[in-house]
Amino acid sequence: MRRKIPNLHALRAFEAAARLGSFKLASQELLVTPTAVSHHIRRLEDSLGLPLFIRGTRKVELTERGETLMQTCSQAFDMIHKTTAEITEQHDLSVLTIGVGPSFASRWLTPRLSQFWLDFPNVELRLTRVAAEDEIAQTQADLFLMWGPQDWPDMDIYPILPVHAVPVASPDLVEKLGLPQTPEDFLNYNLLFHRNHSEWNLWLKSLGAKKPVTGGGIIMDDENVLLRSAAEGQGAALSWAPLIDEEIKNGRLIALSSHRADHIRGYYLIVNQNTPVTPKLQDVIDWFLQQGNPNPTG
Repeated sequence: MRRKIPNLHALRAFEAAARLGSFKLASQELLVTPTAVSHHIRRLEDSLGLPLFIRGTRKVELTERGETLMQTCSQAFDMIHKTTAEITEQHDLSVLTIGVGPSFASRWLTPRLSQFWLDFPNVELRLTRVAAEDEIAQTQADLFLMWGPQDWPDMDIYPILPVHAVPVASPDLVEKLGLPQTPEDFLNYNLLFHRNHSEWNLWLKSLGAKKPVTGGGIIMDDENVLLRSAAEGQGAALSWAPLIDEEIKNGRLIALSSHRADHIRGYYLIVNQNTPVTPKLQDVIDWFLQQGNPNPTG
């Protein structure tokens, strides 16, 4: 019997918009215009004779029937993706795409690339920038190396590198202001923040600070720029050991305190659960785990 299936382009546009919660984000993923996504979805709704989305000013939400269709479409496309990957050479790892943030890429991954190529000489490695943790759902990659912990649904998560916070500043600035002796002394420095105030406040609170920092300083998106600013005497930055160890060792930056907070931070290797883990991909995963923990115990 001939199957009665709606237009596949329309189903693909619907699934992307439903998964991402946005016609605009769906259009970016599918490399079409938002108008084209809207047209496909309207065509699908007309063919079914029912609305699939509740359209708001800034976002769209699924109707109850839209949610039902979304679950089926998502499962179907996941199965198609998994099967086609298994029967083609895509996941024979002739090409490996890794999503990674710029700071971790430059400070941890780049120094290990020569060893990676020695161990996997037939793999073409592609690095794609993922600046924020919430960009994972919009990025096509085999693996991700990301800051965490975060809430990553439908992902297999492997800890790669535990870190702890270290406040740093330039030698000239430390000579001018002195090493802080109390939490309040840190406010003598112009504090440099990465994205928001939260990490500085967590660290200062663990040191005994009574009040959070709510303003002032400079907020930057790029941690490499943040540390460059600290090294040039613009203020004190909160960075992460062991990633900052080299700058401290060569005297480019001075650690302002040896205090270690007890909240957990680190970098994680993340694999979408719908990605077929072939033996060669498992070898790559194991390689990264070994790089993060070269001397496992137990």
